[in-house]
Amino acid sequence: CGNLASKLGAHLGENGDWEIIGIEHPDFIKERPYRVVVSDVLDKKGSWRHVIKGADALIHFSAVNPYPNATWQESAESMSHTFNVFLEAKAQRVPRIILASSNHVCGGYKDDFE
Repeated sequence: CGNLASKLGAHLGENGDWEIIGIEHPDFIKERPYRVVVSDVLDKKGSWRHVIKGADALIHFSAVNPYPNATWQESAESMSHTFNVFLEAKAQRVPRIILASSNHVCGGYKDDFE
């Protein structure tokens, strides 16, 4: 759970009637105010798959490197995250998927006010 996912998860957990479950890569485990399953979504057969079974919705933020300096390899792995999660959500019949990203993927646009 990166920066945006952590903030959204905390907000939804405090202000809604939802069960929030984050999927955290083993290298980036942090204390969260909601349940976290440790797994790598690059692993198509990983333990993360059971988390989305029966979900009403899935919100996907995952990226290997969410910044403009990402290598092609990191970008390809980020796309694999997305494919794996979306395909599993389809297989599990999750009715709603929300794909989210940050302005970091755009490069200099974050601070370019012209």
